[in-house]
Amino acid sequence: MNDFFIRNKKITFLEKPTSIEEKRIAIVMEDYLKAHREQNLQLLISLFDKNARIDSFVAGETVSLDEYIDVTRKTFSYLTRIVFRDLLIRVQDANTAIIYGITCFPHPKGYPIQWNRAWKLAKKDGLWLIVESKYHADLKTLSAK
Repeated sequence: MNDFFIRNKKITFLEKPTSIEEKRIAIVMEDYLKAHREQNLQLLISLFDKNARIDSFVAGETVSLDEYIDVTRKTFSYLTRIVFRDLLIRVQDANTAIIYGITCFPHPKGYPIQWNRAWKLAKKDGLWLIVESKYHADLKTLSAK
Protein backbone atom coordinates (compact mmCIF):
# COMPACT_ATOMS: atom_id res chain seq x y z
CA MET A 1 0.00 0.00 0.00
CA ASN A 2 1.22 3.48 -0.82
CA ASP A 3 2.77 4.98 2.32
CA PHE A 4 1.18 8.38 1.62
CA PHE A 5 -1.40 7.48 4.27
CA ILE A 6 1.24 6.48 6.79
CA ARG A 7 3.43 9.58 6.33
CA ASN A 8 0.64 12.14 6.39
CA LYS A 9 -1.30 13.36 9.37
CA LYS A 10 -4.88 12.16 9.46
CA ILE A 11 -6.20 15.72 9.61
CA THR A 12 -4.75 19.15 8.87
CA PHE A 13 -6.32 22.59 9.06
CA LEU A 14 -5.50 25.61 6.89
CA GLU A 15 -6.26 27.82 9.87
CA LYS A 16 -5.99 26.59 13.42
CA PRO A 17 -9.45 26.50 15.04
CA THR A 18 -9.42 29.28 17.63
CA SER A 19 -12.95 30.05 18.80
CA ILE A 20 -14.84 27.67 21.07
CA GLU A 21 -17.26 26.79 18.26
CA GLU A 22 -14.46 26.19 15.74
CA LYS A 23 -12.77 23.86 18.23
CA ARG A 24 -16.04 21.96 18.77
CA ILE A 25 -16.49 21.63 15.01
CA ALA A 26 -12.89 20.42 14.64
CA ILE A 27 -13.64 17.70 17.19
CA VAL A 28 -16.54 16.51 15.00
CA MET A 29 -14.11 16.06 12.09
CA GLU A 30 -11.52 14.37 14.31
CA ASP A 31 -14.23 12.01 15.58
CA TYR A 32 -15.27 11.34 11.97
CA LEU A 33 -11.74 10.12 11.23
CA LYS A 34 -11.56 8.20 14.50
CA ALA A 35 -14.82 6.40 13.64
CA HIS A 36 -13.31 5.26 10.33
CA ARG A 37 -9.94 4.26 11.82
CA GLU A 38 -11.64 2.22 14.54
CA GLN A 39 -14.55 1.08 12.33
CA ASN A 40 -16.90 2.45 14.99
CA LEU A 41 -20.27 2.71 13.28
CA GLN A 42 -22.04 4.05 16.39
CA LEU A 43 -19.59 6.95 16.69
CA LEU A 44 -19.96 7.69 12.98
CA ILE A 45 -23.76 7.71 13.19
CA SER A 46 -23.66 10.05 16.19
CA LEU A 47 -21.94 12.74 14.10
CA PHE A 48 -24.78 13.08 11.59
CA ASP A 49 -28.23 14.59 11.78
CA LYS A 50 -30.91 11.95 11.15
CA ASN A 51 -31.99 13.84 7.99
CA ALA A 52 -28.47 14.34 6.61
CA ARG A 53 -27.78 14.18 2.87
CA ILE A 54 -24.35 12.64 2.29
CA ASP A 55 -22.32 12.25 -0.89
CA SER A 56 -21.10 8.66 -1.02
CA PHE A 57 -18.22 7.71 -3.30
CA VAL A 58 -19.14 4.04 -3.03
CA ALA A 59 -22.85 4.56 -3.71
CA GLY A 60 -22.04 7.02 -6.48
CA GLU A 61 -24.70 9.48 -5.36
CA THR A 62 -26.05 11.56 -2.50
CA VAL A 63 -27.72 9.29 0.05
CA SER A 64 -29.70 9.42 3.29
CA LEU A 65 -28.09 8.57 6.61
CA ASP A 66 -29.64 5.08 6.54
CA GLU A 67 -28.26 4.42 3.05
CA TYR A 68 -24.88 5.82 4.10
CA ILE A 69 -24.79 3.46 7.08
CA ASP A 70 -25.53 0.46 4.84
CA VAL A 71 -22.80 1.39 2.35
CA THR A 72 -20.30 2.24 5.07
CA ARG A 73 -20.91 -1.01 6.92
CA LYS A 74 -19.87 -2.89 3.76
CA THR A 75 -16.79 -0.78 3.04
CA PHE A 76 -15.47 0.25 6.46
CA SER A 77 -12.32 -1.85 6.16
CA TYR A 78 -11.27 0.09 3.02
CA LEU A 79 -11.73 3.50 4.65
CA THR A 80 -9.51 3.14 7.73
CA ARG A 81 -6.76 5.24 6.16
CA ILE A 82 -8.89 8.22 5.20
CA VAL A 83 -7.15 11.60 5.47
CA PHE A 84 -8.64 15.11 5.63
CA ARG A 85 -6.27 17.83 4.43
CA ASP A 86 -6.38 21.60 4.47
CA LEU A 87 -9.70 21.88 6.30
CA LEU A 88 -11.08 25.38 6.62
CA ILE A 89 -13.89 25.99 9.11
CA ARG A 90 -16.28 28.87 8.49
CA VAL A 91 -18.92 29.54 11.13
CA GLN A 92 -21.80 31.16 9.24
CA ASP A 93 -23.96 31.99 12.26
CA ALA A 94 -24.70 30.61 15.73
CA ASN A 95 -26.19 27.40 14.29
CA THR A 96 -24.54 26.85 10.90
CA ALA A 97 -20.97 26.13 9.81
CA ILE A 98 -19.28 25.04 6.61
CA ILE A 99 -16.04 23.08 6.38
CA TYR A 100 -14.06 22.98 3.14
CA GLY A 101 -11.16 20.64 2.53
CA ILE A 102 -9.66 17.71 0.69
CA THR A 103 -10.58 14.10 1.35
CA CYS A 104 -8.00 11.44 0.48
CA PHE A 105 -8.25 7.70 0.76
CA PRO A 106 -6.37 4.78 -0.76
CA HIS A 107 -7.65 3.17 -3.91
CA PRO A 108 -7.53 -0.64 -3.64
CA LYS A 109 -4.73 -0.56 -6.26
CA GLY A 110 -2.61 1.50 -3.87
CA TYR A 111 -2.70 5.08 -5.10
CA PRO A 112 -4.49 7.91 -3.28
CA ILE A 113 -7.84 9.24 -4.46
CA GLN A 114 -8.60 12.82 -3.47
CA TRP A 115 -11.44 15.28 -3.87
CA ASN A 116 -12.42 18.73 -2.77
CA ARG A 117 -15.19 18.28 -0.27
CA ALA A 118 -17.50 20.41 1.85
CA TRP A 119 -19.52 19.60 4.94
CA LYS A 120 -22.38 21.63 6.29
CA LEU A 121 -22.93 21.37 10.04
CA ALA A 122 -25.85 22.55 12.14
CA LYS A 123 -25.95 23.06 15.86
CA LYS A 124 -28.82 21.03 17.32
CA ASP A 125 -29.46 20.74 21.04
CA GLY A 126 -25.99 22.18 21.67
CA LEU A 127 -24.19 19.64 19.43
CA TRP A 128 -22.65 20.24 16.01
CA LEU A 129 -23.93 17.61 13.56
CA ILE A 130 -23.18 17.02 9.90
CA VAL A 131 -26.32 17.75 7.87
CA GLU A 132 -24.84 17.67 4.38
CA SER A 133 -21.65 16.67 2.59
CA LYS A 134 -20.63 17.12 -1.01
CA TYR A 135 -17.67 16.02 -3.12
CA HIS A 136 -16.27 18.43 -5.73
CA ALA A 137 -17.84 21.13 -3.62
CA ASP A 138 -17.72 24.85 -3.25
CA LEU A 139 -20.02 27.32 -1.52
CA LYS A 140 -22.66 27.13 -4.27
CA THR A 141 -23.06 23.34 -4.07
CA LEU A 142 -24.37 23.25 -0.51
CA SER A 143 -28.03 23.83 0.21
CA ALA A 144 -29.17 27.20 1.51
CA LYS A 145 -31.38 25.62 4.19
